[in-house]
Amino acid sequence: MTSILTNVSAMTALNTLRRTDTQLTDTSQQMSSGLRVAVASDNAAYWSISTSMRSDVGAMETVTDSLGLAMGIVDTAYAAMETVRQSFLEIRNLATTASDMPQPGMKDAIKPTFSLAVGRLQDRREDTASPGPSEGGDAVGVVRGREHDLPRQERSR
Repeated sequence: MTSILTNVSAMTALNTLRRTDTQLTDTSQQMSSGLRVAVASDNAAYWSISTSMRSDVGAMETVTDSLGLAMGIVDTAYAAMETVRQSFLEIRNLATTASDMPQPGMKDAIKPTFSLAVGRLQDRREDTASPGPSEGGDAVGVVRGREHDLPRQERSR
């Protein structure tokens, strides 16, 4: 039985208003968070999947940053090795030129000049292979081995 104090139209309007308010609150929350499923109570399965995917995206960004750093280190090491290779080629060319000198007296006169040029090239090679500031270590210095630990005077012995 219905009561005289019950207004069916008013109760229907109130339920519709409450439902509309709930939907508006949900939509506002989705808009503010940028996520359709912001919390586990919205949809537990979708929330779990989206949380895992956000974690995977973060891991991929970290890997991308690390790869960029590694590429920079490799590029630096490659450029240094190319400089060292050029120094060795120039030393070889100087040695070939010095050995092709026809007159013994001429060799003695030019020998100090060649020695200085070879010394400069060796210094450039050693400076290129010396440890430089890089995150994670000395990419070029690893190639040199134990000689790096000795002072320059002892290396020539």
